[in-house]
Amino acid sequence: MRAPLRLYTCLALLCLACSGASGRMLDPSDWIVRDENGNELPHVIDNRLTTAWVTPPEQVEGMYIDVDLGRPYQIHRVYMTPYTLLSNYPRALKMYAGTSLTNMHSVGSYNCAAHIETDLRFTPQRARYLRLAIDGEGAGYAWAIAEMLVFGFEANDAPTHTMAVVKTPNANPLTAQAEKDLHYYLMERTGQPVRLLTRAQATTFAGQRFRIAPVDYPDNYTAYRNSDLFASPEHGEVQHEGQDITFSGHTARASMYAVYEFLHQLGVRWLHPSALGDYVPPAGPLDLSFLPVTNAPSFTLRYANWNTERNEGSGEPYLWYFRNRWNKSWGGRINDRPGQPQPTSVPNMGYTHTFRSLVDDKLFEQHPDWFPLLKSSQWLKRIGLMKLGKRIPYSATWGLNFCTSTPEIVPHIVKQILAKNDPPDQVTTTWITPMDAGVWCECRGCRKQDDPKTTNTGDWRGPRSHTARYMRLVTDVADALREPAPNLRIGTLAYEDYIDPPTTYPTLPDNVDVDVIQYGYYNLPLTSISNRWMRSIMTGWSQRWDSPGHLGVYDWALLTSEGKGMPIPLVNATSDRTRFWHRVGVQRLGTQADGTPVLWRRNPWNYYAYSRLAWDVNESTATLLADFFNGYYRDAATPMRAYYDALENHLISNNIALGDHLHYAPSDEAFPLTLNRLLAAHLDEALKSSHHWLTRERIRHATAGFMSALLRLKSPESRAIADTLRID
Repeated sequence: MRAPLRLYTCLALLCLACSGASGRMLDPSDWIVRDENGNELPHVIDNRLTTAWVTPPEQVEGMYIDVDLGRPYQIHRVYMTPYTLLSNYPRALKMYAGTSLTNMHSVGSYNCAAHIETDLRFTPQRARYLRLAIDGEGAGYAWAIAEMLVFGFEANDAPTHTMAVVKTPNANPLTAQAEKDLHYYLMERTGQPVRLLTRAQATTFAGQRFRIAPVDYPDNYTAYRNSDLFASPEHGEVQHEGQDITFSGHTARASMYAVYEFLHQLGVRWLHPSALGDYVPPAGPLDLSFLPVTNAPSFTLRYANWNTERNEGSGEPYLWYFRNRWNKSWGGRINDRPGQPQPTSVPNMGYTHTFRSLVDDKLFEQHPDWFPLLKSSQWLKRIGLMKLGKRIPYSATWGLNFCTSTPEIVPHIVKQILAKNDPPDQVTTTWITPMDAGVWCECRGCRKQDDPKTTNTGDWRGPRSHTARYMRLVTDVADALREPAPNLRIGTLAYEDYIDPPTTYPTLPDNVDVDVIQYGYYNLPLTSISNRWMRSIMTGWSQRWDSPGHLGVYDWALLTSEGKGMPIPLVNATSDRTRFWHRVGVQRLGTQADGTPVLWRRNPWNYYAYSRLAWDVNESTATLLADFFNGYYRDAATPMRAYYDALENHLISNNIALGDHLHYAPSDEAFPLTLNRLLAAHLDEALKSSHHWLTRERIRHATAGFMSALLRLKSPESRAIADTLRID
């Protein structure tokens, strides 16, 4: 039975390589994997995730497997997955390599405790045999391997090293990671070993040298703030002169991103935050004709709160955030200067809904007039008759905003902000933002602040627009802070019943920024008639300053949990949206998103496209889709692209929304019977086209998402299609 298995595996790897492998996956058709007792373990390399080798006892130190690759290779990576046996991954491993079982040497020890996927990367080792041994206790679990991959290239007895990465002494963590990635992907892209050299060793190296230029930071914060480093923290360059390719930038982050721009130009893509989520084109000589190249983003701040960027111990998911060049989360910006003061746009008071931080509920007994008064009978059920028409603390009900017309409010807020920003000349942004689903004070003074000529054009809390009173508070605070804190900026939101541009403030102070929350229909372009209102809102806000750089956006495009993993095509709409934002002067781009793996895997195209457009708004939609589908679905790229295009084209050409902002849901209009039959046929063809477990697994997730949409439709004929789909 071994010959058919090997033939099938060889076909799988050949088909995968033709579309560009995730690195240089070696063909396992000649491998033999054995346990420590000499038993063969065919399930480890049978190209089927649903079969696995599992140790009878729990993991114990010294337990091992041997891999015979059939002949020597230059090896630089080993990957293993337990698939659904999530707890049965090795907590710690030792790895050995050699040309014979009696001539093995240590490659290294690995702490794998935080990673279900085992992904071991190392300097190239000439080896035919690999040994992976458990190193320490295994938390009481067995050891399982559903599939194993080994990455490398053909071995020569004396390989010629034509390229080397020059290591930076005492490197900043960002620089060190950039050097690791540069070294790894140069090997993957060329199919050749690449040396790692010290600066002294590099002086006598005759081949191509890749080096990251050191960044000389000013000694003190004031000098840093006034330097080009602070003004252009992501401006980087890649220069080619003689045998040297040099990556430089105003900051370590800029140099790191210059490395990723260089690798992007070579065809490397990071499509998904997982160990096998990258794509590397077929190996070959490097075409460096695109050099020199500069490195600059379309948006100054690019941030998301799916928490990938915070999972520092998670390996590839964490690095995906950097490789796709995001630069901020709700926790602050990436720190270029460890141990040094770092500007942040999310300081101690937070980003959204900070009113209660600025005026604490504890002040109610001393200053009850600072707190809201509600008169309307619509609040009876929430606060009761006895509280109606009286000042009430926040604890009376959720979402209360303080009284904005009380004279003492502005001096109090200014004092709070100055106390929280030390030193006072620090360049930062303090956000003054109302409570979520907030209730505004209805006293005479506050109502008087509202512009009687405007009504709320949004969809929240009735007819009155509260933009005028909110902007009056903001501008008063901003004016009061201008002298004591000239470098401080005030951040605000345009949201809910204060989303309309203010008519009473045609020009806003230059120390005020506004992030406009994006309502509407995310799967339709902003040019759609259905999104005309949101487009006019953005245009109105963009005209409120005499100078550019004050406008931002925040959306929920990637918050898809209510859709339950249904297919949601956003790439063309996101491309249209980001280009419009860029044209009207948006500098900050933020999104709220589900980081849940199952939701991400069912609509992976959206996360990749959003990340790329945040960095380069001019990247064409055709390029985004081609890169993603060719790299992610590989040998099934054509039918999977047809599946995506059929659904997206139907929705956009017929102006069909999949729900408004937070509420994605399928409908018979969005998924008519004729279209569903076509989509099912594309998925079936994709499954027939795929010959590798990795691609088949990705198609399985897309199919499961389509099924979840079908089963929620009213049409019994469409629901019946779900029974014909294969996801095993």
